[in-house]
Order: sequence, then C-alpha cells, then structure tokens
Amino acid sequence: EKDQVIPEFSIDRCVPVRVDSTCQLVEWRGVEDISKIKGRTIKLRFQLTSGQLYSFWISPYGSGASHGYTAAGGPGFNSAVDSLGRHSPNKFAD
Repeated sequence: EKDQVIPEFSIDRCVPVRVDSTCQLVEWRGVEDISKIKGRTIKLRFQLTSGQLYSFWISPYGSGASHGYTAAGGPGFNSAVDSLGRHSPNKFAD
C-alpha cells in the first residue's frame, strides 16, 4: 500500500528460493508467519535470476494448500479441491 516496502518483507530479508517446485514456501529471516499483513492491501515483487515464475498463491495454511479447484483432481489429490498442499503425495509437490 502506498508503494512502501514493509521492512520485515524486504528483498534483503527474503530467503532465496533455489528449487524447481510447484509448492514452495517463501520465507523471510525473522518472520514466523505472514499474519502481520493479513487484511492489508499489498503488492508483490518477484525478482528472478535465471528462472521463470509459473504461478503463485498465498495460503493461510502451513501446508500451502490453496483450497482451489484442481480441475479434475489429479495424482495424489483426494478430491477436486487442493486441501493437502505439500502433504499431497502427487509428483508435483515437494
């Protein structure tokens, strides 16, 4: 909001993500969870070096479950809704 960086969530405090995954947690040093920004209007900026961003979502669950629809389900999903996140045994989640 107002183009101001929230200090706890600056790029300098972000732990680099160096994996090829469709379910990867992004963390910031000294931040236990992102509840501080709950309900606030925010902008996200992604900085990549030799990488590509396929998609992203913000989940209120530690598992990363999106609770979004997975079309017709998929390997490891027990329904058409992602309620498992990283706990899904499908080959796409780490």
